[in-house]
Amino acid sequence: MSDSSFQTKDLKNAIIYGEKALEIYQSQTIAGIELPQTYNHLGILNYYARRPEKSREYFKNGVDFYEKFMPDSITDLKIELLNNLAVTIGNLQESINIQKRALSDFITLHGNQEESIWQRYYNLGSSFQNSENMDSAEVYLIKGLEQRKQFTQDTIDVIAAHFIKARAHIFSNKGRYTEAIDQFKHALQVYKSYNYTNPGDNVNAMNGLAEAYKESGDLKSALQTHFEVEALILQTKKPFDYSLATTYNNIGTVYNAIGNLEKTLEYHMYAQKSIPENLRKQHMYAAILSNMAVVYSKLGDPQRAIHYNAEALKIDSEIYGKDHINVFNEVFNLAMQYNHLEEEFESKNYVEKALEIAHKKYGEVHPLYLKALLGKAVIIGKREIKQEKEYLLRGLEIAESLETNIYFPEIYSNLSNVYLKEENFQQAIEYADKAISFAKENGLEVTIHPFINKIKGYYFAKDTVNAESSIIEAESFKNKRVETSDITEWEDTHLFTKTVAKHKLEEYRQKGEMKDLEYAGAMLNQAITDHTKLRQSPFYKSNMFLGAKVTELTGLKMQYLYLKYVDSKEGIFIDSAFLLADQAKYFEIKQHQNINGIKEGAQNNEEFTNKNSAYKQQISHLKRQIFELNIKDPTNYRRIELSDSLSKVVTRYDAFLEQNTAIFRGIEKLKTKEKKANTQNTSVLNFVRSEDYYYVLCQNGEEKIFYELENKNEWLEKSIDSLVFQGILGYHGQSLIARTRKKKRDTEKILIEKSSQIFDFLLGPIEHKLKNNIVIVPDGVLNFLPFGALVINGKEQPSLLKANFWIEKHQFSFATKTINSENGGRVGEASIVAFAPFSAGLENEKIIGQDSIILKEFGTRYILEGSKEELDNLKKRLDGSFYYSDSATLEKFLEHSSNAGLIHLSSHATSNMTQDQFGYMLMRTIDTVNLVKKIYSNDILGLDVNAQLVVLSGCETGKGRLRKGEGVMSLSRAFLSSGAKSVVSTVWKIDDTQTTPIILQFYENLLTGLPIDEALAKAQVNYMREARGNGDKIHPYFWAGFQLFGNTLPIKLTQSKP
Repeated sequence: MSDSSFQTKDLKNAIIYGEKALEIYQSQTIAGIELPQTYNHLGILNYYARRPEKSREYFKNGVDFYEKFMPDSITDLKIELLNNLAVTIGNLQESINIQKRALSDFITLHGNQEESIWQRYYNLGSSFQNSENMDSAEVYLIKGLEQRKQFTQDTIDVIAAHFIKARAHIFSNKGRYTEAIDQFKHALQVYKSYNYTNPGDNVNAMNGLAEAYKESGDLKSALQTHFEVEALILQTKKPFDYSLATTYNNIGTVYNAIGNLEKTLEYHMYAQKSIPENLRKQHMYAAILSNMAVVYSKLGDPQRAIHYNAEALKIDSEIYGKDHINVFNEVFNLAMQYNHLEEEFESKNYVEKALEIAHKKYGEVHPLYLKALLGKAVIIGKREIKQEKEYLLRGLEIAESLETNIYFPEIYSNLSNVYLKEENFQQAIEYADKAISFAKENGLEVTIHPFINKIKGYYFAKDTVNAESSIIEAESFKNKRVETSDITEWEDTHLFTKTVAKHKLEEYRQKGEMKDLEYAGAMLNQAITDHTKLRQSPFYKSNMFLGAKVTELTGLKMQYLYLKYVDSKEGIFIDSAFLLADQAKYFEIKQHQNINGIKEGAQNNEEFTNKNSAYKQQISHLKRQIFELNIKDPTNYRRIELSDSLSKVVTRYDAFLEQNTAIFRGIEKLKTKEKKANTQNTSVLNFVRSEDYYYVLCQNGEEKIFYELENKNEWLEKSIDSLVFQGILGYHGQSLIARTRKKKRDTEKILIEKSSQIFDFLLGPIEHKLKNNIVIVPDGVLNFLPFGALVINGKEQPSLLKANFWIEKHQFSFATKTINSENGGRVGEASIVAFAPFSAGLENEKIIGQDSIILKEFGTRYILEGSKEELDNLKKRLDGSFYYSDSATLEKFLEHSSNAGLIHLSSHATSNMTQDQFGYMLMRTIDTVNLVKKIYSNDILGLDVNAQLVVLSGCETGKGRLRKGEGVMSLSRAFLSSGAKSVVSTVWKIDDTQTTPIILQFYENLLTGLPIDEALAKAQVNYMREARGNGDKIHPYFWAGFQLFGNTLPIKLTQSKP
């Protein structure tokens, strides 16, 4: 800011009197020069008062005055206003344009004879440097240095050192690190010789030196220099705005290069906290958030990374506009984070934006466009191999046209992967070799993926000799890598050991050589060790990926144990298989967001109880705050701070529980329950999917049964798909126009045929041993199978009216892979809280905006007549709170969510098979603008639900996207994850008037003291048997859509008083 400005220590009063003066000048008929002078003074005062928006407004008003009243006039005041506006404008490109205009006016007014001309060149060169236009930056810096030589005889002084330092920054940005280090040292030496102690310039030079050290590979010197900077800043009485934050951020980036991600995150968080609140819309803050996103991604927390990338994108977009490189980087990073989470819609959307920015700004032949194109290839490759290949080959053409060679290993490796998918194994091997050799010859980094592709290529090509050599080569590469806390490094090692184990198991099946089976076992043990590293990382919160790894490892280890059992006939391998399945399930409980799930076996003492209660209250409070912000103000910055606080508290709570609980006591508890299965008349059926096989583990009291299903996974998946979408939904799930007699006959035939085939395949070998009550732990596509609709006499009785369904013979419930089916015993009576938000309609004149859009999704019949009947009948039998129509609000739901014993929700709901977070249910609100709100699955996860039972009497509340290792991501799953003991939900759309009889009978059965699974099964069977004389209603479409997840124990309901 100009030294000619009026400055005072009493800024507040100075601003007040300045604004009074401004009112007087503005009221005058003829505007004089006093008006722009006052604008300038007020702009400067507000700048020093740290009110950047107000400051910018006054400077702009001053410039606008000249544009309006004196358009042809060039004065020093006008030039000063332009320069001050450039400092405060916020958008860097606009700032450069304003500075160029001010420089042009200055030269017109003074020529090149005014001494301050060099300062203006210097400032403009620095701005170009900040915008990463290094060529223009160097031009203006050289001009500034030449101009200055006219006014001084001492060519190497402090001012010259500023120019030297600025050019050093340019050298560093151009990758000329040796020259940059020399120039930074030269500048610092000049400062020291002139006893120039200005902290800003010294810190800037030292930071530049440290950065050059880092980029040149001298990380020790880089870290040492940054710590010297920190000491220098802390010596100053009042550190300047960004200095400390910049230093902490820089220290974090060095630790990142070293591979110490915990320290990296620690210093980035110091940096974030060092930025004053009023400066958190500047690029420096965005840069820190972006760096934190990178670290969280490496630490295995892509969801947190997305939060920080999104906030950085918002800030940089406001500063630079939509086409800047910083905006590109954030958009691209978001695309890859969403891809990591397998959120296809979001990842495609962001990568397309990144491509658009790069193409518009640089064209196709540019590293940034290439980077985005390769990202799109990775994203699209999960579904479209042909397109992936096209993008990679186009990327290869672009890379060959560029000077840089850093992208070749990635392109070759990805092409190798494409050729594996195409079963062109020779090409796959060749491109894997290209990736490895090119990286080695050019000193570039390469991941373990091309080594793995070589192993796969040789195995698939039946070349076991070269496959063995490739394993040795990959082992050598893996052992040379420096171990870091980077999750991607651990994932790579885990992928290698798992790949080798898989192929060795298959080789044993083909050749029967025991050495292959033992080698597979050794590799699986190593894979489990690698997985343990992931699990024990305090930062690795990506349950999805841990779940997937548990599933893959469990499947492979199950295959190994089964083969060992077949070979040796020793019971120890059956015991190990059951223990493995239990450990996998309980491990997932521990990793899942429902932290209440691991308290089994906790020490029962007062100290533990008090601490446990305090943690739970703190977590519940934070979750509630985040939930409310997500619903009411999703753009609020405070979400990030609250999420950070929640993460820290949960981490401490996890550590506390780890010290006070034993997870394997939970396993022993399950085993004890299994031993009592004879008296409880219960069988536990645990299905485990390996990549090529399904394994069934059945526990009947003391008896353990372990068998492998034929390698027909593809047939099973297609059959279940055909059963559900054709046999069950193919007629009754269609519109009236689409229902023809032929379609009815065809769909019933498919239903009988497919359900009986699936029954014979899955359950035929063991049905005769199963007890009445069954707990099913599904895996893979079995999560979508309506077990109760399986026909057990399809071959003898092809007629639907004479079909015997499996539900008529057994009562069963479901347990997920990650949610404990035995969340403890029932405690006390449960009173009901019931909601029917659409038991009556909205007032027509109020159905506008968002409400009309939401209700349009459900058609003109958005009123659920059956929901009113449900609540009216429940009100007669049960004591509790019942909310109809506009009283059934989100706010009331939040009020009861943590203390209700039984929650009944009869509302509209919908699933989303591609985006987990987009499954939702509808609630009314007290909001006078939007009368209806969508409550997403992710929102439910933010609550603490302590209900013994949640009944979701809405369409598709149990349906959702299947995640490997996690099961189906649905609304019912969200309630279980949030603490509900049991959830009853539906897996397809059914008319609400058809479901009401089943729901009401279910509650009547509960009141008799039946277990939940038996109460639901009897309600479904009763409906079905009554329908045998009513034609269509016997069809599974009407009754088989209900499923129970969680605890099956009876629930004592509080009955209404006579």
